[in-house]
Parts: sequence; structure tokens; C-alpha cells
Amino acid sequence: MIRRRQALLLAGMLAAGPGPAAAQSWLETRISIEELAEAGDYAAAAELSDRLLEQVAAEFGDVSPDYADSLMLLAEVDLGDFEFLRAEGRVYSAIGIFRELEGPNSPSLIEPYVLLGELLYADGAHTPALEAFEEARLLTRRELGLFNQDQLAILAKMTHTALSSGDRDLALDLQDEAVSIVGRSYGTDSIEYVGAILDQADWLARVGDRRGATQIRYSLHGVVNDFPEDRPSLTVSALREIARRSLLTTRYDPLPPRELTRALKIVDGLEPPDPVLHASVLKDIADWHFAMRSLDEADAALAAAWAILDQAKGGQEIQQEWFGEPEIIRASALMPSPMVARALTTGTNAPGGQVELEFEVLTSGRASGIRVVGSNPPGLVDDAAIQSIERSSFRPAMAGGEAVVATRRFIWNFHYHPDRVQDLSASFRRSD
Repeated sequence: MIRRRQALLLAGMLAAGPGPAAAQSWLETRISIEELAEAGDYAAAAELSDRLLEQVAAEFGDVSPDYADSLMLLAEVDLGDFEFLRAEGRVYSAIGIFRELEGPNSPSLIEPYVLLGELLYADGAHTPALEAFEEARLLTRRELGLFNQDQLAILAKMTHTALSSGDRDLALDLQDEAVSIVGRSYGTDSIEYVGAILDQADWLARVGDRRGATQIRYSLHGVVNDFPEDRPSLTVSALREIARRSLLTTRYDPLPPRELTRALKIVDGLEPPDPVLHASVLKDIADWHFAMRSLDEADAALAAAWAILDQAKGGQEIQQEWFGEPEIIRASALMPSPMVARALTTGTNAPGGQVELEFEVLTSGRASGIRVVGSNPPGLVDDAAIQSIERSSFRPAMAGGEAVVATRRFIWNFHYHPDRVQDLSASFRRSD
């Protein structure tokens, strides 16, 4: 929506010509609404709704793309204000306008149908939401082809909706279709295809099917075995990605996964050698050991990676990129108290908050001296953010081939319900 709005604003400014007063009023109103919505003040933004529609209707007519796009903007404001029915009405009106002006297969209908699906899902109407998403997907396929990548985001929304409705079989079918589209688009011997399969395994794990997730991850070895023999760097990249995903889900295993062992064997035998690829595998091995707290092995792998880059063309620049500052290897999830958790939401239309932390990363890959630099809303998830960093694993910075203590900042972003935060603040004041 942002690019479309920017284009509309520019078009409006150009149409205004040297005397912009008439067009400027609706532009100013629109900009004010967007700024208020971005700040999370949806109620104030909604108060300007009627004014914007009147101004746009006077300027362009109430059956115009500009009017339909204004309805879409106001629907998003209503969604943020939890006015689902009013938002749905605006989107249906926008759809009607686009269909009347451009026909039933217009690509302009894709965004309205996606937004309609999101609104219906938020309102608990899962079956109509799936129908809206499917309509958006069909339009995308007509416009961009059967295997276009844009439909993957829509398929992800459909999968989530199907799972929420209790239709696990449909959710699995949609996941399979997404993987198939990636395979048809990039080929089954591509990193993208490996990533899609890993996404499917991660999804299965999140919904509690750990056995299915494990089976899919094991099936990847057959996929990688079919990679072209004359492209060893591709095989190594795929093995590294599999290992990286394993690191995020493995609680403890002192030995690096067999994917990294195999990748190291491949790079050891490359002719001519590829020092950067070799060092990248060693870096991944070091990351695994830091996460598992096998510090001697981690230090040895880091030193070996640094030494190889010393001899590589452009190696010093890569050393600075990889090791110039601490890097997070595995972030622990934000786990606030139940009372605070009820004030948070995964809805991206809700107001956004953040906590910024500063701390030192020790040579052991652990954080120390964690402090809050800033937070909004103040104090809401500060304690949870600090505990998360305490549980997280880092790759320490390096200097001269050795790990060193260095300062790092980290920002947690989240969304919240303003009314629940106010209720929570009031209860804290009463308890004090």
C-alpha cells in the first residue's frame, strides 16, 4: 500500500499544478491520517475519515481509484481501532469501485481482497477470510503467472487461517503447494527450495508435529544429494542453511550437525580452494559451539576461520564484516509474565513498541551488564527483554585473531493493545 499511496500523493501534487490549494487540502488530510495511524493513534485518525472522503470525492469523484484507495486507507485505520465491521464495509466499497472501473480481473483488486481476508480473519470469520485470500491469489496468478512469488505471502495467510479454523489438512496442503511453487520457480536444486522445505518443517514444529518436522528435515538430505556435482558451493550453502535452522531448534548437542561436517569435508577438497567458503563453514561450526557452550572448540574454529581469511583476497574486509562486532547466533524468545503477555498482540495494525538494550558480549558468547537504553511503553517488557538477552547466544567480536569483549545494542519490537496497557498500569499503581 505504501508505494501506491506515494504514487497517488505525487499524482495529486502534479495534478494540482502551480496553484495547489484545492488539492493540498485532501493531501494534507491524508498525510495527517497516515501519520496518526503510524503513531498508533487510530481513534484520532478515524475522526478525519469523513473529511478525507468528502475532499477526495470533491476532487476526483466518489467512483474513482483515488476514492477507492482512500477507503482502503481508512479500512486499515478501522482495523487498528478494532472497528471490523466498518472496515469491512469500506473494503467492499473499494472492491465495488475497482470492479466497476477496471473489471473483475483487475490487479487493483489484489490488495483489497488481501485486506478483506485479514479483516475477516481478525473478526473470526475464517471461511470467508479464506475465500477472500483465494480470490486475491487467483488475481495474482492471472496477473503474474501460475508460479509467481507474490502468492507465497497470500498462501502463508491462508495456511494460518486454515489452521486457526481447525482445518489442519487444508493447512498442510497449502504448505505443500507453497513448497511446490518455489521448486517450480527456482528449481529443486536451489537454496530457495531448501529454504521452503525448512520453512515447512519449522511450521510443523510450531504446530506441534515434531515428528513430521524431523521427517521433512531428513528428506532434505536426498534433495541435497541431487544437487549438481559441478556446483559444490551450492551444496555447501544448502548444508549450511540446514545446519543454521537446526541450531535454532536444538537445545543441546556438543557435536556440530552432520551437515556442517559434510560441508567442511567438501570445502577441504575443493580445487582450486575457496578460502571464503571454507572460512564461512568454520564460522558456522564456531557458532554451533558457542550456542552449546563448548568454548574451546568454538575458539579453535574461530581462530581457524580468521587465519584462512588472512590469506584470502579481500580477507581483511570480510574479517571486519564477520567479526568486527558481536553477532547474535540464537535469540531467546521474549517471555513476558502472563499479565503483560495479555497486553501484547501479533497484529501488525496495533501500535508498535520497542525496548532498546545495551550490553557487553563476553568472549564466551554471553551477555553481561545488560541495561535498558529506552523503552516505549516504558517498562512494559523491559524485564522480559533483559531475561531474553541473558538466555541468548552470541558470536563475540574478534581482533587480531582472538575473541574480545565488545559492546552491542539490541532492539526488541512488539505490538500491544493500548487499552490493556492502561489497565495493566492502573493495576500496578493500585498494588503500589
